[in-house]
Amino acid sequence: MKQLFLISLIVVATLSLAGNAYLWKAANKHKPLIVVNGEPITQFDLEDRVDYLYAKELLSKMVWTKLVLQEAERRKCLPTDADVTDAVHDMDRANPSVTYTARKSDPALKLFRDAVRTNLALRNLQVHDIKLAPNEAESYYRSHLGMFMLPTQTQSTAVVAKDPVARNAGRSMLAEGVAPDVIAATPGLKVVGVNVGLAGQLPPAISSKLLVLKPGQMGEYSLGTDTLIVKVVSVSPQSTPPFAAVRKKAEMAARLAKAPSQASVLNDLRRRADIAPVVERYADAIPPINRGTPPAQR
Repeated sequence: MKQLFLISLIVVATLSLAGNAYLWKAANKHKPLIVVNGEPITQFDLEDRVDYLYAKELLSKMVWTKLVLQEAERRKCLPTDADVTDAVHDMDRANPSVTYTARKSDPALKLFRDAVRTNLALRNLQVHDIKLAPNEAESYYRSHLGMFMLPTQTQSTAVVAKDPVARNAGRSMLAEGVAPDVIAATPGLKVVGVNVGLAGQLPPAISSKLLVLKPGQMGEYSLGTDTLIVKVVSVSPQSTPPFAAVRKKAEMAARLAKAPSQASVLNDLRRRADIAPVVERYADAIPPINRGTPPAQR
């Protein structure tokens, strides 16, 4: 009897906590976020507007993401964290404007990495059953050299100066070849990669100017109220890596060339999926079944 009484107390306490949490959340929905001429904009107002404007598109994308990742996990071809990191690094090297733009709204690249993982998973599903003949990947590489070309890349030491005095000091220290950690310890100066980081790649307008500098040359560029001083260390010219260095990428590209389209794979996943709305107002966020495209071949 005592044990039953204790269980009853635990249940009541749990329900009470849950009820209090619900009431707290409901009360906070009407908490003002901003007051304009005495009229509040509440958490509820914000969430309602965001829900109205973006819920359908976001939920639809989330449905597709769920379908792709579920199938990739089922077929044991889900990308690893290392795969995602490698893909982001490849983008930084081959097409840095993509990650630069992404970092403007997503500095840690969390959502960007989620999107990359989904895209890699979809790619893996496309090529899951595709086989290559001997030397087929190398033949594809030789006939599509432009796909594997790397743009010019400049390695440099970059110093951020807070004021004109620091700018002059940074310029002199870079010119004299002072070690980056020594420069970083100087008041008013920070060295990118030592004691400060830039939010992603440099702006394209600055990157394009850096590309014309030769090793040993310096440039100065405005970064808002700061000044970026750069000394070029080395330059890797535009080049196409040998086949041995990009074998895995060439194999993937050759398999993709023979694979079903992304649309075909997605339509097949949607046809086989059981998707039902729990809240009816979001029913139109469920992607429709496209019966015009044949399912992907297995």
